[in-house]
Amino acid sequence: MDQILSKCPGTLGITDDVVVYGKDEDEHDRNLRQLMEVAKKMGLVFNDDKCYIKRKQVKLFGMIYDADGVHPDPEKTTEIKNLPSPKNLTELQQFLGMVQYMSSFIPRLADHTAALRALTKKDVQWDWNSSHQKAFQKVKDMICEDTALTYFDITKPAAIQVDASQQG
Repeated sequence: MDQILSKCPGTLGITDDVVVYGKDEDEHDRNLRQLMEVAKKMGLVFNDDKCYIKRKQVKLFGMIYDADGVHPDPEKTTEIKNLPSPKNLTELQQFLGMVQYMSSFIPRLADHTAALRALTKKDVQWDWNSSHQKAFQKVKDMICEDTALTYFDITKPAAIQVDASQQG
């Protein structure tokens, strides 16, 4: 699949999902035609029932993409919001994994998860306390804030921010 899509500008594929995009409708249509031509040559077949063309919004791999930018999927944020406090190391590691996946929406994530990650270190006995609960709740609240990442615009000033800290 990756080899096929590498021949198609304006396409993105994750597992069996393929998205075609463009800066405008004409570019989208050219990219879609290119994908269809390459798919035909390579024997790639699409399921008609799962094909949606010219959508204004696309849900892909836990994110929603639209004209305004990239947003966390509300289903995912609701799932995280409703998570109970971890009762053991495995549950904490699962939570931290989900949070890491959403990291681009959480400024200074390493600082906010430092107390939680400290519980995952070897030779540290599990002892969930109020500082852990406070950090857990803060991270959940931050994920559930209405936030979006905008697309890069070369005509606007840019600043590079990295999640570097003494904690991460």
